[in-house]
Amino acid sequence: MSHSAASAPVRRSLLVTLLGWMVILGSAALSVISFFSFLMILAGSYGTQNTELSRFLLIVVAPPASFVAGIGLLRRWRWAWVYLVAGLLLAIGWQVLEGMRPAKPAVTTTVLPSGVKSTVYHSGSSFSLPLTAVLGGVLVFALTPGVRREFWV
Repeated sequence: MSHSAASAPVRRSLLVTLLGWMVILGSAALSVISFFSFLMILAGSYGTQNTELSRFLLIVVAPPASFVAGIGLLRRWRWAWVYLVAGLLLAIGWQVLEGMRPAKPAVTTTVLPSGVKSTVYHSGSSFSLPLTAVLGGVLVFALTPGVRREFWV
């Protein structure tokens, strides 16, 4: 009895496995920072008083979620592929927006109502063309038919 092509097991890509391990290792390291940032927020530490939701999601939620998604990439779970593609699209979009942002002056000095001078040093845009190229390359790889087939069979 011959097996049809539809019932043949999909070959697992070494690159997808390596990507899964890189996501696991990177997010595990960032989860340590995430944990301590969350403790600082819970304690009401100075500097966390005006925490924005987007920053909270990026710093506290994304690393542990990415750790679980890395395991999902190894197990070829569909939602992990969707998480990867969505995260890459968000990161590329963020980089494009950063690249389009107008430059601020390097130093801004203002006088507060109390008469004290306040000086702010701007770090500039966080746009990185090499990072955007790498993110784009990983996105193109994730969208190839062979990789999609591993998650959608």
